[in-house]
Amino acid sequence: MRDPRDERLIERLRTSDQLAVAELASIYGPKIYQLAFRYVKNREDAEEVAQDVLLKVVTKIHAFRGDAALSSWIYRITFNTAMSRLRSAKAARAGEAHEDSLDQPGVSGELPGAREVADWTSMADEEVLRGEMRRRLMKAVLELPAIYRVPVVLRDIHGLTTQEASAVLHVKDHPLFERDGSDLHCEVPISIAQAALGCEVEVPNLEGTEKVSLAAGTQSGDTVKLRGRGLPDLRSGAKGDIIARIFVEVPTKLDEKQRALLEELAKTMGDDVSPRRRGFVDKLRDLFE
Repeated sequence: MRDPRDERLIERLRTSDQLAVAELASIYGPKIYQLAFRYVKNREDAEEVAQDVLLKVVTKIHAFRGDAALSSWIYRITFNTAMSRLRSAKAARAGEAHEDSLDQPGVSGELPGAREVADWTSMADEEVLRGEMRRRLMKAVLELPAIYRVPVVLRDIHGLTTQEASAVLHVKDHPLFERDGSDLHCEVPISIAQAALGCEVEVPNLEGTEKVSLAAGTQSGDTVKLRGRGLPDLRSGAKGDIIARIFVEVPTKLDEKQRALLEELAKTMGDDVSPRRRGFVDKLRDLFE
């Protein structure tokens, strides 16, 4: 909402009220000068910029649409005027800087062409702009449905981590996926026989499942990656991956036939067809010899 005083001042300026022009200069003149001085870093230039800006505001007040605060509009005019002056005076200033470098210091030790230091204190108009931005942001947040608004408030305003926000909201862990940025991780169990012989397994995705072939000799801990099937990145929009970790399940209950078959398999395998076990045994032997 705009300041009612500015509304009345705008209406008076549009009727060419000379007292309104004087009031504009009284209210905004010092602010314009201070902002201009921050950019041009010279009092004489800042005064000329301030005069130009006040003239532009008065002559262009009919073009002011009122989409933003009057102070914001004046701020933009001041910035553009100061930048234009800096660009047009660049060559002249370069020449002045060269001449100043040839001058000898006076009694005070300062060069005659030395510039005054700009005032970098916070500008009132900047505070107005930040306040306006905060109000618009909060308005947009409050217009969100509660299901989206609460997580945004917890994460982006209160600064909670994803885990802390999930705990506050009592969000349960996903039964299949764990999130790592835009990537999703899951485990896919297979049997010993499937791992040894190779097989086709169903890997979950966000829409269902898709079949993936595993080579013979797949080990526990091997991973399968479904590229571009994860979550979208909040900045780039690019989708992450689904990374499925293979887990070879060892049966805990065997009937007599299954046990007999495994025992027969064990006799036929020996150490030669089990490279990891053979390597482990070799390391143990080297360690204790």
